[in-house]
Amino acid sequence: MPGIGSWWLAGLLFAGSALGQPVFQGLGDLSGGDFYSTATGVSADGRMVVGVSASMPGNPNEAFRWTAGSGMVGMGYLSEGAISRASAASQDGAVIVGAGDIAPGSIHPFRWDCAGGMKGIAGTGSAGGAYGVSADGIVCVGHGEQGAFRWTEQSGLVFLTSGTAYGISADSTVVVGANDTPVAFRWTAQTGAVTLNDFDGGPVNCTAWGVSADGQTVVGYGFSAKGVEAAYWFGGVVPTSIGDLDGGGFASEALAVSADGTAIVGWGTTADGQAAFLWTVGGGMVSVQDALIGMGTQGLEGWILTAATGISANGTVVVGEGVNPQGQTEAWIAGLTGPLALCYADCDRSCGQAGVLNLFDFLCYVNRFNAGDGYADCTGEGGLDLFDFLCFVNQFNAGC
Repeated sequence: MPGIGSWWLAGLLFAGSALGQPVFQGLGDLSGGDFYSTATGVSADGRMVVGVSASMPGNPNEAFRWTAGSGMVGMGYLSEGAISRASAASQDGAVIVGAGDIAPGSIHPFRWDCAGGMKGIAGTGSAGGAYGVSADGIVCVGHGEQGAFRWTEQSGLVFLTSGTAYGISADSTVVVGANDTPVAFRWTAQTGAVTLNDFDGGPVNCTAWGVSADGQTVVGYGFSAKGVEAAYWFGGVVPTSIGDLDGGGFASEALAVSADGTAIVGWGTTADGQAAFLWTVGGGMVSVQDALIGMGTQGLEGWILTAATGISANGTVVVGEGVNPQGQTEAWIAGLTGPLALCYADCDRSCGQAGVLNLFDFLCYVNRFNAGDGYADCTGEGGLDLFDFLCFVNQFNAGC
């Protein structure tokens, strides 16, 4: 294969708009174990995906972080541990939270950042995890032996109520989750933990999994006469149903929400089983897979998208889990407005430099092209040629 260096100057002369077609990509898995990965969340800017994969045989339990530039990277474990799971990322992905063990049966929340790596959050007892983090990465929320907590390095642990805190607003003033019943709650410093109503007609069982950036829209599930039902609570304690997908038995859950509350993702039920959904104001609930196929997205042949677990702040990037064409559980990402949703041109993605495009991104691309790396196949047509380089130049010129 010829080197790309001779095309460099010529390529810079080409200008054009970034590709506008939606994209879909399986994220692969960590090497060393059985094939398995699932995405649990995505940063608000849509560039960092977090989750869990398998790096040892029979142990699908190592936290990962993924970007378009780096691919899937294992995050390791807490000291003496053999299990870790990443749950959420800050606005730019520079801080990640999750849970890991330090001994068999002793699970602790962790906070990871570029400078210090993975560090346990002390004081939660032998059963805990961190499930949400503020936009700036300073405030973490989760569960400890005494219940739902809110943590900062300065204040330490503050227990809010029984149960678990799963989500936090961008500015950290609103925390949501479920108490031990479980009944969903919304917490602020002014009100404390206020319980949210369940639907009528079913058992009392509802959970808040996430909250919009402004803290106004809470998403999760409740139980109605139909069964478990995806719901949102907006500006109060009364739930609004967002229904289910067509076909099959009735069951759905809302798992994540965009910054302004206008787009919600989760899972529903069809005649073929569980399926990832996207719900929007005005558009209602649709299957993510059907929507992507309807937009002409490539790469979905043989896939079954079973759940959408995260969505970017602007609603253009969705992540989740599914079954790949080989029948294996695999994490995936979909850019609903094209590769720029993943900031494809940010090839080197240095820690703390998300979305910064410079000469090092070009060098990164050249190296990966010359190595025959699949990342360099910008056009997605298979094989590497001049058109892939021109595609990269177009995306670089468009910016992140």
